[in-house]
Amino acid sequence: MSTLPTEPGFYWAKLKTPSGGTVYGAASGPVQIEPETDETGTVFWASTEWEIVRVNENDPYGDPADPEHFSVDVFGIPVTQWPLDFFWGPKVDARPPANPNTPAMETLNV
Repeated sequence: MSTLPTEPGFYWAKLKTPSGGTVYGAASGPVQIEPETDETGTVFWASTEWEIVRVNENDPYGDPADPEHFSVDVFGIPVTQWPLDFFWGPKVDARPPANPNTPAMETLNV
């Protein structure tokens, strides 16, 4: 695929150039966080495998061409990432695959 997402949801993606950012809500105040690297400059946050990420729409009335119209949450990375930071795969189907060993949601009384 490799085209940028055009709607919020879950997608397959590979993080290629991680972004740093600020985390708010710490008792000591805002904390600036940058991608972790080793002594050779290799970035640990970059993906080596395809993973599922969550794409969020920041402003539903804004311009979709704005680079910050969508933001991306990646499991294990504490700061927001941006769509241009990724190689993109297809959107993930909203329904999880059936597992024959798990009872249907209707029988779980949830």
